[in-house]
Amino acid sequence: MKPLLTLLPALLLALPLAAEPPPPPKTPAPIVESSEVEVNDPKLKADIDDAIQRGVAWLKARQLPSGAWPGLILGPLYPGATGKAYDPVPELTSLSLLALLKCGVPVNDSCISKGFAWLQKQEFGVTGGYGPAIALLAIEAKYTSKEALAKPGQKATKPKPITPSDTDFKWATKLTNQLLAGQAKIGGWRYGNIPTDMVGNKPGYSDVSCTQYALMGLKTAKRLGIPVKQEAFAKAADFLLGQQEADGKPWIRITLRQEGVKDDSASGYADKARGFPYMKGAANQFETIPTGAMTCAGLVGILICRSEILEQKDFPDRAKRLPKVDQAMWDALAWLDQNWSTAQNPSEAALRQPEAGMHELGYYLYGLERVGVMADLRMIGPKHDWYIQGAKTWIDRLDKNPADITKTLGAKADAKEVAGMGYWGFSHSRQPPETQDTPYGLLFLRKASIRLGYSIDDAGK
Repeated sequence: MKPLLTLLPALLLALPLAAEPPPPPKTPAPIVESSEVEVNDPKLKADIDDAIQRGVAWLKARQLPSGAWPGLILGPLYPGATGKAYDPVPELTSLSLLALLKCGVPVNDSCISKGFAWLQKQEFGVTGGYGPAIALLAIEAKYTSKEALAKPGQKATKPKPITPSDTDFKWATKLTNQLLAGQAKIGGWRYGNIPTDMVGNKPGYSDVSCTQYALMGLKTAKRLGIPVKQEAFAKAADFLLGQQEADGKPWIRITLRQEGVKDDSASGYADKARGFPYMKGAANQFETIPTGAMTCAGLVGILICRSEILEQKDFPDRAKRLPKVDQAMWDALAWLDQNWSTAQNPSEAALRQPEAGMHELGYYLYGLERVGVMADLRMIGPKHDWYIQGAKTWIDRLDKNPADITKTLGAKADAKEVAGMGYWGFSHSRQPPETQDTPYGLLFLRKASIRLGYSIDDAGK
């Protein structure tokens, strides 16, 4: 399609000769932004941009008439639907809005406005730290663009201040207060508020994943201008420190390995590869085993708490907590280096049963993106380019099969539109077609997380 400015002279000349005024030209569809990441391979760069375009098109087509996005389980019919439908839930709607906004879909696009209109009417009563946090991230995305990693040798910079609208500020404040109210005495979060008779002061009542999301939400709230007491971050840091493995294999510090240090004893640091499980004390044994997804989740939480400790000179017990948090960060990075994979969600169970590694693969890869951006890392360890390797996994697993896509869209499918779509759905933990992996893929490919403003080598003073 030619630009509108080039068409206007011809249209104006044609008006006197036409029996009726010509219809106004259609507004061209917004072009989704490219990945804007440093990729030296032109084909890979093109494949990344194509995957983003396809994923955005599919995700927009998946939106329900109500404005919500389908959930993870079969549920009641939404108004106006025919046949079976997946249960629309606020979390998936928040996640979809976040991904679309980060991929350059304008705030005034109808799918965005409809999605937020639906979301503002919902409650997050049963999702604890997870639901309100993602909604906060989606609100923030209305005002921020993607921020890339610092270039080699360049200092990480803090995010710019945000001034949301009065409506969004009030909504975000409500969500923030819900997050703070849902924090357990032990310092973590779980799905739903922890019952008062459990008091939440022992293992098994908070999990690493929800805690990570809650901390992301609280950090976002601060960027939106909402005050958050430092005690919330202090308690969360203590909870996460207690969830990490107590011991692990000695490992050479990442920055020194990049400088060519070969000998463990030469590093001068006592780093050990220590991962995170989903939840210590869980009834499900698999949830007590460290995995890549949960180590990323725990590390993201640690990085957020660390940024608060570095930034706030009056942080509670700052001198005592900072060394512990720093060591937890280095040890979690060591675990990821030691157990590296972008083909599966690494864990001891996955090594024994390869199919177990497909459990939450998309969530794990999205976790690598959060770690890479928030820690301002281009490499994890001396050999692992997390973005390039992860992007190849997403591209290889992109489903562009028209029959599969049509099945996910049902009656809404249009053959011409389907040809330009693609989606991801390989979690092995939910009923297909599900919506969650596609936003994860888009957020990864766009490097969509907000930088914290501190690198792993920054130290408190």
